[in-house]
Amino acid sequence: MLGIIGGSGMGALENMAVKRRGSVRTPFGKPSGALAFGTLGGREVVFLPRHGPAHTIPPHEVNYRANIWALHARGVTDVVAVAAGWIGVKQVLPITDSDFRYGAQYFWRPFDAYYSLIKAVSFGLAIGIISCYMGYNTQQGAEGVGRSTTAAVVASSVTILLLNMLLARILLHS
Repeated sequence: MLGIIGGSGMGALENMAVKRRGSVRTPFGKPSGALAFGTLGGREVVFLPRHGPAHTIPPHEVNYRANIWALHARGVTDVVAVAAGWIGVKQVLPITDSDFRYGAQYFWRPFDAYYSLIKAVSFGLAIGIISCYMGYNTQQGAEGVGRSTTAAVVASSVTILLLNMLLARILLHS
């Protein structure tokens, strides 16, 4: 069965024939809202509004694990998540620019921008340092360049994962 997770401005699917709604208990807490079971284009679907039915859950408070677990518990095998933002909302819903800006300002916190900037700079520095180090220590011609490039990509990926966990621990759990 197909699961559809609605993004900003999508508290429901206009063309979905809803047959029933249901709540799900998960080991991760409450999902963003009740699941809507029905058909869309002749296909059985389950819809879940990511930000809640009235768009009251900001992105940093969405319980993604509970949402996915709830869909899986109800037989969903494939998921489509609509993360359209302003352009998608303009195509689908009769919403004005000022309404969208108000919603974005209502849920936006200055900390989100600082956190993103800190992560971007940290990740960029890590990739730059690792790549320079690996490139500087390259040996054995073209084959060595290939090996160094692969090693730099792997080392950068692992470093970013670890750095992301560290920054989240320091900045989000303090």
